[in-house]
Amino acid sequence: MRVGDGRPAQPGRVVIPRTGQAPATRTGLWGWVILYASGVGLAVFLLLHIGMVHFGSSAPFTAQRSFESLRSAGIRITEMCLLGFALIHGMVGLRRVILDLEILNQNGARILTGGLAAAGLALFIWGYQIFRHLLSAGPL
Repeated sequence: MRVGDGRPAQPGRVVIPRTGQAPATRTGLWGWVILYASGVGLAVFLLLHIGMVHFGSSAPFTAQRSFESLRSAGIRITEMCLLGFALIHGMVGLRRVILDLEILNQNGARILTGGLAAAGLALFIWGYQIFRHLLSAGPL
């Protein structure tokens, strides 16, 4: 068996078509670090959310109690961090999937990264506005 450039394939070596590079070198070390760090942050804030909102009181869980829990500054911060880490993790993961397809050149990868960062920021601002609206509207 031969690699795309005509060299014989080495046994046990992962052959990556087109570039011959490992996935971490195509998407960058920082992309990999941010993806896994945001995954850890997402898990931490998800556990905090579950603990604070769902098990933070001995009262039965209702929509009324859920809205009342949002009055706490700690829960507000937890919810915004959960949203932020989810968006970062999703956008970096989407970037990684698209770059692994190897359909973009280096300039296209920069444009993709900027576009995903702008989309993530816009979604965070939109989520913050929805959160503020829910707080001002009160329970249903």
